[in-house]
Amino acid sequence: MATSFQRTPNDHRLALREFDVRLRLARASELALLNHLNRAEQVLCEMGISKASAEELDLLARIHVRQGRFEDARKRWEKAIDRDEGSRSKFEECLRELEAFSAKQMKRRLIEWRVSLALLSFSLLIGIWILIRVNFGD
Repeated sequence: MATSFQRTPNDHRLALREFDVRLRLARASELALLNHLNRAEQVLCEMGISKASAEELDLLARIHVRQGRFEDARKRWEKAIDRDEGSRSKFEECLRELEAFSAKQMKRRLIEWRVSLALLSFSLLIGIWILIRVNFGD
């Protein structure tokens, strides 16, 4: 006696949706590895953020980090937590790492601004000194 498994139209839709998600993830991952971040983001957002899976949101957050868009990355990981409670600890770890990384980036930017301001001030002082020497002599 042979039994056959009957698939319902709903099963087919779910399988196609899962296949579509996997295909988008693979394509976006490939583009991100090639540093085509904007195109990778477009691939992930074709269906809209509201319908994105937790895995898609995770990859999108990682792309945002590479783009320096830390606030967008934080939002995507928070939404991923809402979508997949089973991966909550993984996404929370990503959020903690993001906080540490963005704090380091802010420190680095502050140092860069200070150095730039110091160099600009020094250049301005040298320029004034040269003008005074040229116009008023020794």
